[in-house]
Amino acid sequence: MGIYILKSVLCFAILLAFYKVALEPMSIHKFKRFYLLAIFPCALIIPWLTFTTYVQLNSDYETLASNDAAIYLIDTIPEESNGSNDLTIILCSIYILGAVIFLFKFCLNLYKIISKIKTHLNIKTGPFFNVLIHKLSVPHTFFYYIFLNKEAFEHDQIPKAVLLHEETHARQLHSIDILLIELFQIIFWFNPLIYFYKKSTKLNHEFLADTAVLAEGISRPEYQKTILAFASNTYFPLANAINYSSIKTRFIVMKTQSSKHSIWLKITLLFPLLAIMLLSFSNKKEAVNTFKSSHNREIHFNDTARNINIEILKDGAYLIDDVTRVERTNFRSVITTMHQDIAAEMRNKILNIHVVSKYKISHSDIWFIYNALLDYGFYRMVTENQEIIKVKGNTPIKEKQFYSTQANAISTYNNMDKNNMIVLSKDVVHLKYLYHLMSYKQRQNAEPFPYFPEPPPIPNTSNTINFPPPPPPIPENASPLEKEKYNVVIAEYDTWYKKHVHSAANTITGEDIKGVINDEIHQNPAPPLPPKSQLDFVIAMTKKNGIFYFDGKHISSDEAIKALKNDQNLNIATQTQHSNTPKIYISTQPITENKKGELVTKPKPIDEVKSDLNEDDQGHVSINGRNYFYTIRNKEIKYFDRWGQRVDETGKLIESTTAHKHSKHPKTKD
Repeated sequence: MGIYILKSVLCFAILLAFYKVALEPMSIHKFKRFYLLAIFPCALIIPWLTFTTYVQLNSDYETLASNDAAIYLIDTIPEESNGSNDLTIILCSIYILGAVIFLFKFCLNLYKIISKIKTHLNIKTGPFFNVLIHKLSVPHTFFYYIFLNKEAFEHDQIPKAVLLHEETHARQLHSIDILLIELFQIIFWFNPLIYFYKKSTKLNHEFLADTAVLAEGISRPEYQKTILAFASNTYFPLANAINYSSIKTRFIVMKTQSSKHSIWLKITLLFPLLAIMLLSFSNKKEAVNTFKSSHNREIHFNDTARNINIEILKDGAYLIDDVTRVERTNFRSVITTMHQDIAAEMRNKILNIHVVSKYKISHSDIWFIYNALLDYGFYRMVTENQEIIKVKGNTPIKEKQFYSTQANAISTYNNMDKNNMIVLSKDVVHLKYLYHLMSYKQRQNAEPFPYFPEPPPIPNTSNTINFPPPPPPIPENASPLEKEKYNVVIAEYDTWYKKHVHSAANTITGEDIKGVINDEIHQNPAPPLPPKSQLDFVIAMTKKNGIFYFDGKHISSDEAIKALKNDQNLNIATQTQHSNTPKIYISTQPITENKKGELVTKPKPIDEVKSDLNEDDQGHVSINGRNYFYTIRNKEIKYFDRWGQRVDETGKLIESTTAHKHSKHPKTKD
């Protein structure tokens, strides 16, 4: 918003400067009147305009609308900006206060003029009303009301030229221009140029009235003497009156007769000036043009990817895009007014919903937001612990399903032999995190948290992460103050968990594991996680003179950055990240390193994977139109979904207890 206001003020300044330098001395007063009226609309419209450039991409380029889009999707949750919100509130308060003051002044001036009309004698002369006032020093006009000195009018002492001058103001309705400027001033009171703008408009009204008087045959010297006799420094905010400050300029313009050549030349200069302003102050945007995907599905894009950030507040309200606060009752009506420049069909392809909170997000909140946006349209919805992709038919996790998965995982370890336990470090951390999410009542009814033996010492602890214990649940009988303290501790733990555990998952090695770890994590690795920010990674590789490939084709660094800006869901891999000239591979498909060390971007058919079990292998496999991760170890195939959970060859989730019974867990020796 601040950028828009700055651009608008600059446009207004340029147009007003052009008027003062090039047009004000000219004798084309009617054209100048309409030019002055058009300055404000132009200054408001030009920075608001957006020009879209459509880019034709490679026909093999997969969009995020495809059902075969990359499995792993990365998002950056916007940082909190409480300071920015406070500054916004202060600035809005100052603006509203200024607008109220100027509105009060406008109403007061309008009231004074109307009071004059009602409390003094009105004499109708043709279409005009002469309002006769005692001790009035200078005539002035408001619409068809002409204010005159009562004694001078009754004794016929007001010159004809003065009456013609005021009647011209009334006939040409100059008061409309003045009222519009006053309204502009209420809204844009912070713009200092509006005062010069008002002065220029009133001066041009005097030019118009002077021209009309001279056209009636009154000599210029005689008229100029009359102006000097009736001139005054009295200020009438909403009326047209004669004053000293404009007399010199008026006398000069009276003698000026602009040539047609100079008039057309200066008017013609307006067109390149407007063109330059459009190029400088309008908005530019690149969008993907219509093309066909590798599956020959025609995909229409008229915009780039868009986001809506929804923060769930402590009191149950919602903050949309860090600006708009809404309650549950009007959440749907407010959010469905956003992004109306694109249809629901397009929102289903490019709109991402990010749900965040400083506190624990309940399942009811997720389901409420999901149901409210279902008809409105969105591509995916991302929360702290789940991702819902609408085009794939995903729905939020149900509360019973969430806690039953958690209970099954805890039960698995509770049923192990305590003297011969095999524990994975990642399971310990994850179970602790899940367990602390349970309410006090749920934890009382659930299985106790498993006993985990102390891990053996690790030679190299440079990369070790010391995981703190999760905070206890909030007791049901806790006071409001105690509950608030509990929530602060839980929020801090959630922040720490997301920061350290997620980053550790990207760089996990044998030295990072704090438990008695078996070879399972090496034999059955979960699908590889992409970097935290793909765009930042590509920019870093650009500075290292990286060589980029897109779906096997060599591209420039600028093309790589542009591709990621258009589609943040692309997959990235590099095998020579720390060399002098790293090679970076970008693909619309998941990227896997096979047993030969080669990067593979296309999932194999399941029949091909099952046909050769003699050699160990890993990669991506297509099952019923979806991509899964597979490993082959000792002639045994295992399939995993995007969350690292075991599935069967039809894609159906295998319960953790069953998976544990049928899998071998050889002990590790560290």
